[in-house]
Amino acid sequence: MATEKKSNKRVLVVDDEPDFAVLATSILKDGGYEASIALSAEEAMARVQSQKPDLVTLDLQMPGHSGLLFYRELKKRPAYRDLPVVVISGFAGNDLDREKFIKHFLEPDHIPHPDAYLDKPLGQDDFLRAVGNILDSTGERSSE
Repeated sequence: MATEKKSNKRVLVVDDEPDFAVLATSILKDGGYEASIALSAEEAMARVQSQKPDLVTLDLQMPGHSGLLFYRELKKRPAYRDLPVVVISGFAGNDLDREKFIKHFLEPDHIPHPDAYLDKPLGQDDFLRAVGNILDSTGERSSE
């Protein structure tokens, strides 16, 4: 992978599994992004508020304040409603089950769906492609 900077784009990896979080940030850094880690939803909200990343990757199943609760809280705040989020999860069940669960959890409050869903184990190329496509499209929207 190329290691040139992608316009200093910052990605926050939110996952309670330190080994996975380190792997994800390593992939992102190899892809040319700045990356940091939050190991809990509470830490993630603090980092979003203090560092405003360009994109967040989010594990749904975390102890305590879950990733879905964090996502709902994030998207209810006008300042972060347009912040891109890539859900990366080892969600038990098939794609249809996952979609039904997320739709049920988000749509009553008119919360937008995440920008992408990726499953664990994470494929490096798919991960970087998803992040790149989202950041490229958000850059186009902000320059219009």
